Amino acid sequence: MKEELKQKAYEVLIDKIDIETFEEFIYKLTEKAEFSSNSLLFDIVSINYKSKNSKKELYTLIKKLFTKNELLSLNVYENCLKIIQYENIEEFGNSLKYLSDQYVESNYEYNVFYNFYRLNNESIFISEMGYSYSEIDKEQIIKNTKEYSKIVIDMFNFYKENEDWDNFLTDKNYNNFNYAKKDNEDIESYSLKKRKTNKFYDSLLNFLGLT
Repeated sequence: MKEELKQKAYEVLIDKIDIETFEEFIYKLTEKAEFSSNSLLFDIVSINYKSKNSKKELYTLIKKLFTKNELLSLNVYENCLKIIQYENIEEFGNSLKYLSDQYVESNYEYNVFYNFYRLNNESIFISEMGYSYSEIDKEQIIKNTKEYSKIVIDMFNFYKENEDWDNFLTDKNYNNFNYAKKDNEDIESYSLKKRKTNKFYDSLLNFLGLT
C-alpha cells in the first residue's frame, strides 16, 4: 500500500493526475485497507481536497516517503511552475531566490541551480547598482528565467520516467543555457552550438522535439 500511495501522491503533486482523481483513489484505498486514526492514510483521507492548500497539506504529510533528492526535485519543479505562471513580481522573486539559494546550499554540486544563481545575482546587481554585470535588464532576466524554467521542467519530465533524480539535478547540459541572452540570441541554437555530442543528449533533444 505504501508504494501505491506514494506513486499516486507523486502523480498529483506533479499534476499528472488531478486532485479529484487522487481523492477518488484514496477513498477506494480505504475500502480495502485497514488503518487506524493515527495512521498516514487516515491523515491523508482527512485532508479537505476542495481547499486550495490541499496539495501543500498532502506534500507535508507524505514527504517522509520520498528520498532527499526526490523531494528537492519536486521543489525545483514546483518553483519552476511558479516562475512560469507567476501572478506578481514578489512571487517570481521568491521562487528565483529559492532556486538560487539551493546552488550554494548544495555546495555548488547541482548544475540545475547554476543559471538560477546567476540570474538572481544579475537581478540583485540591478537593484543595488542600477545595471547588471551582463548588461541585461530586469525584463530580460524575467524572460530568460521563464525560458530556463521551461527547460528544467522538460528535463524533470524526462528523468521522472526512471525516477533518476541524481542525474536530473546534476546533468551538465544545463550549463549550455545562456543565462545572459538578449532578445536577438536564440537559446536553442546556443545550446546546440555549445553542447558536446553524446547519445543521451541526442535522445533528450529528440524527446523535446528539438531535432
